[in-house]
Amino acid sequence: MLTAYPPSNPNRDETGQPKTAVVGGKTRQRISSQCIKRTWRLSGPMSHLCDQFSMRTRGLGSEVLKLLTANGTLPKVAMDRAKKIAEKFGKIDPKRTPDHSEMVVFGHEEWGAAMALAQVLGQEQRDPTEAELDALPRSTQSIDCALFGRMRAADPSLNVDAAVSVSHCLTVNQANIESDFWTSVDDLKQADENADGGAGGMGDVEFGSGIYYTYVDIDVAQLLENLSGDSGRARDAIGALIKAMATTTPGGHRATFGHQGRASYLRAEIGDSSGNLFCPAFETPINSMTKAIEKLRATSENISRVYSLERHIAELSVPEETGTLSQVIQAAVQTVEG
Repeated sequence: MLTAYPPSNPNRDETGQPKTAVVGGKTRQRISSQCIKRTWRLSGPMSHLCDQFSMRTRGLGSEVLKLLTANGTLPKVAMDRAKKIAEKFGKIDPKRTPDHSEMVVFGHEEWGAAMALAQVLGQEQRDPTEAELDALPRSTQSIDCALFGRMRAADPSLNVDAAVSVSHCLTVNQANIESDFWTSVDDLKQADENADGGAGGMGDVEFGSGIYYTYVDIDVAQLLENLSGDSGRARDAIGALIKAMATTTPGGHRATFGHQGRASYLRAEIGDSSGNLFCPAFETPINSMTKAIEKLRATSENISRVYSLERHIAELSVPEETGTLSQVIQAAVQTVEG
């Protein structure tokens, strides 16, 4: 996928600068795969599936505690019961009891079961049984876990292998990071002829622009396995993911730069994939969207010829006015049998 970003800082590092990477000896602006996957997960196209999503948090214990105390459980007793429930999912942080020491990915089934148990304990004013506690951790078919995987340090048997691999998004052009120095005007000072002429505030924000390349691999067989063979849910997940990819961008400094945009080129290789084409296609930077599309397409076809790949291609190209997003999605979801 190729997406043009105007001057922007959609994903910044710890210093506030746009993230970068050096490829072919040239600095490229970068959006991390973690950032872009979260953007897709929380996007509008995925929202109709969100009731089947996981909860990623350290704070399950606090939510259980709130539910118990709301039902009249004494604070000390509620804390003890909340801790017992939370401990079934991972190590408790002694400084933040009853919350966890690390992020835990709760399947929607697990989250619902924990809240349901807390509700019962509050209503019946009793301790949980060992059987009730042992039944809380369980495998999940949360759609975001089926797509992007889950790692459960406390119980590796509950891990989920990701069906989707996502590259870091890199500009095909060389990145030139610039700084926007800004000042704000104090309205009252401006109206007072005796006030000093200085700004009410000032600062700076770094930015860059470019054509971002993104590579995504969807393992349909793994996705079906993660969803226990439910082809309907697999199709819904793939369709929503591709729409999110093409139509959403990360929100970093969005109000400052207004960088919301859509993909200019999207290519689906169904069957044998030519793989991540960034280095062979863009090791030498390219500054034009039209040239980037030509280079990406030509590189993919060369790899297909050399390796005798068997695949079907579906693509949309805004500059060439060919293809549609719905056609690409339809071609992709047809790979799901059933």
